[in-house]
Amino acid sequence: MPITTILFDLDDTLYDHTATARAALAATVAGRASLRGVPAQALYQRYSDLLEQMHLRVMRGELDYLTARELRFRELLAPYEPAPSAAGLTQLAEEHYGHYRQFRQPVAGGRGAGPTAPPQTRLYYRSGNQQPHGRAGGKAGVSGNERPG
Repeated sequence: MPITTILFDLDDTLYDHTATARAALAATVAGRASLRGVPAQALYQRYSDLLEQMHLRVMRGELDYLTARELRFRELLAPYEPAPSAAGLTQLAEEHYGHYRQFRQPVAGGRGAGPTAPPQTRLYYRSGNQQPHGRAGGKAGVSGNERPG
C-alpha cells in the first residue's frame, strides 16, 4: 500500500510533546539519588537543549538516533554522575523512552493521529523532537529510521 499521507507535528498540534517529555523525564530520574536535589525545570531545560543539539546531529547524519540518545543522557548526567557506564546509559535511555510512550497524550481537545487510524492506514508522524513514528493497522511498524508510535 503506498503512503498517501504524512503528518508532521513539530509544534505540539497532535501530541503534547512538552508535557509528555517533562513527565517522562521526571519519572525517569525519580530514582536517581544524584539528581534528587536538581530543580526539575533546570534539568528539563538541560535535557531539552541536549535534545535539540542531538536532533541536529542526527538530521545531518553525524549520529544514529540510538547513539544520540545515549550521548544525550551521558551529557545530561555529566555534572551529577561523572562516569556512567554505557550499559547504564542504554538502560536509562530505554527506560526514558518507555516513560515517553507511557505518558504521551494528545493535546487538550485532540485525539492524536496514531491510535485512531483505521487498520488499512499507515501514518508517519513526527511528534515534537522524536524520530518519525509509524503506525499501521493499530500495530507499530518500523522502516528505516522510523520508530514505532
